[in-house]
Amino acid sequence: MRVVGQLGRFGVVGLALNAALYLFYLALTAMGIAPVVASTIAFIVGVPLSLTAHRRITFRVGEISKARKAGFAALYLAAYVTQIGVLSGLHYGLGVPHPLAQAVAICMAALCTFFIQ
Repeated sequence: MRVVGQLGRFGVVGLALNAALYLFYLALTAMGIAPVVASTIAFIVGVPLSLTAHRRITFRVGEISKARKAGFAALYLAAYVTQIGVLSGLHYGLGVPHPLAQAVAICMAALCTFFIQ
């Protein structure tokens, strides 16, 4: 049952963070920042927020070890590569409008982080 609770909290925290970061991404692109650059900025802003929120709310743990932080960094590097790859492939490769491409990319990166975590 603990995993079910974590999954629910992961979903709520993830949706809230990703919705806020998506709006931030849209604001950045509206200011003329290229989609990949805007996505990178939003990702950099989101990682520490995600680490803190998931540690406190999703998994309900105190401080984490340096090894766990290193694992988290590796996980989010994989998620970043996934997100930028999907965004670039859809937008630049297939011509999908960047807001839709970014939404799909965020979902793919979120799935990556959940299943690897």
